[in-house]
Amino acid sequence: MTNPIAERIANHYSELTEGNRRLADYLLVNPDKILMLSTNEIAEACAVSKASVSRFIRKLGYQDHGALRSELLDERDKGTPMALSNEAIGDFSSEIRALEALLENLNESDVESITGAIAGSKGVKIIGYRNSYPVAMHFRQQLIQARPSRSSTSTGSNHRRGSGVHF
Repeated sequence: MTNPIAERIANHYSELTEGNRRLADYLLVNPDKILMLSTNEIAEACAVSKASVSRFIRKLGYQDHGALRSELLDERDKGTPMALSNEAIGDFSSEIRALEALLENLNESDVESITGAIAGSKGVKIIGYRNSYPVAMHFRQQLIQARPSRSSTSTGSNHRRGSGVHF
């Protein structure tokens, strides 16, 4: 799998300084960090200055960190696969284990109690941010079908920032 920054780094790698190579190596191994960390946090992780990170990003052809993030977000929104870091793979494994543990410990009476509380409530607030936004919207649709007498109000729709829905 590839991403736009990996291609740009590959094109410039031979001419990078030692500090820029640390940045390049870090971002190649952790491409998801570009979306999550600030310029200052990336600088700290690579033991370089914030100005070095900014210059490195400009050297790759981006106006600034925001422009780089925007391109990567656009690629993600298109469904373009990005390389996963070992940390992300470990996170996925951890999430799978947590879901398996939930399934093992969840009993029918708990499910009935939860669904009864939702069905009998005056309102349900659902909040989804970033990657959990589509899951929240799916749950919203399920509640609309299960609770037809209820109306829904969305308090936002930007999937990058998040949304709250009240029933």
